[in-house]
Amino acid sequence: MSNLILMHDIGNTYGGMRVYTRDGKFFWDIEDYDTPALDERGNETLDGSEIPESLYKELLAHYHKDKSARDREEAIQEALHAERSKAQAAEWATWAEEDRTAKALYRKNNPICDYATPALMLEGYYAGGVDRDALLRTFGETGIEHTVCDVTGMITLGGE
Repeated sequence: MSNLILMHDIGNTYGGMRVYTRDGKFFWDIEDYDTPALDERGNETLDGSEIPESLYKELLAHYHKDKSARDREEAIQEALHAERSKAQAAEWATWAEEDRTAKALYRKNNPICDYATPALMLEGYYAGGVDRDALLRTFGETGIEHTVCDVTGMITLGGE
């Protein structure tokens, strides 16, 4: 087998026409989505039908007539794909930076996440590193027993 040519513009997304020569004879076949590309020995499967040499030459002429336009179109598509890939990578980098910025802002506004125990959270609050509302919200959501003095506003751990 020699000169296997895939006729790009005769077919669809799933495959297309192939023309080739074998033992001085001319063949064509249709490659589609369920045509096995290789047989059990690893050889390309070509189960084509024999065609006249004149038809083979006409198909080759058709193939070569539009080859430069096809090559240009492929180059354009590759360039567009490369541009899309760069744009997508830049977009992902922007998202990653926005995510890092959002996390840093959250940690700044909610430094409570830096404290491992309720006692350390309370200590951080009195040191000025933890927001009062965040502390009380965390204690309330997690069921940590605490008391807030009505007079002084002092927060203590444990029941009354």
